[in-house]
Amino acid sequence: AVLERALVAGSTSRETVLQELLSLRDDKALPPASRPGTAKGLNRFLWNLKYPGPTRLDYGLAPPRPKPLAPDPDNPPGPTVVPGTYSVELTVEGKSQSAEFVLVKDPRLSTTDQAYQAQFKLHMQLIESLSKLKATVNRLRLMKKQIGEAAARAGQSNGQRNGKGGAALRRQAAAITQKLSAIEKVMVDPERKSARDVLRNPAGLNDTLFDMVQMTTVGDAAPTTQTEAVSRETMKKVDDHVGRFAALIKAELGPLNSALARAVRALATEGSGPATAK
Repeated sequence: AVLERALVAGSTSRETVLQELLSLRDDKALPPASRPGTAKGLNRFLWNLKYPGPTRLDYGLAPPRPKPLAPDPDNPPGPTVVPGTYSVELTVEGKSQSAEFVLVKDPRLSTTDQAYQAQFKLHMQLIESLSKLKATVNRLRLMKKQIGEAAARAGQSNGQRNGKGGAALRRQAAAITQKLSAIEKVMVDPERKSARDVLRNPAGLNDTLFDMVQMTTVGDAAPTTQTEAVSRETMKKVDDHVGRFAALIKAELGPLNSALARAVRALATEGSGPATAK
């Protein structure tokens, strides 16, 4: 029989956990026991009792930097599941089997269920905010790259017919890129050359979120009032700047794309089509 899927279900949706297990299967950086197997015969999967971590930054879109002396730290894992009853389901060739098991806390600890739930809730919200920030930064950097490439091509084409028009188009693209960079610099430190290069420039919101994750998970206890307050404040700033990014796209990207499309029509015979940012 072939193992089709293995599913650990807690308070999260079955689909979410299934997708996480499928992604683990293809992660070659993990030890074999942590990747759900699909080979014929006996397969073993070791659950690390954690939810998925945040979205990763795409360093292929980041500014160039020298090879660091030490590797970048791993993406942090998501929250540890709280004590309680969980189930595991195995489906093989259309036939399902399931079993329940209980996760218990360390008996030496006096942490209450309410404290575990409070810690889990804030940790999950911080991970979700980190994912939102990193997804926005990835999209923002891709957009900057597309705008630069499209403006260069369109400017050359337009410059052959009208030098002033080409210069105006490049100025329009540069102005939007500058606004995008201003948002990027609040979210992350784009000038950082390695994970240890943290003193030359102001920290980004991602750094503060990482710090709040550390403060939230420093022990088996509910987050402190101060940690809650700073976390809420930082997550609100992330939401505000994600909103600024969305508003910038809505207000200025459409007109820029129209100008780029008009400028590159001269290249249509070469099969290039309109150069736009998405």
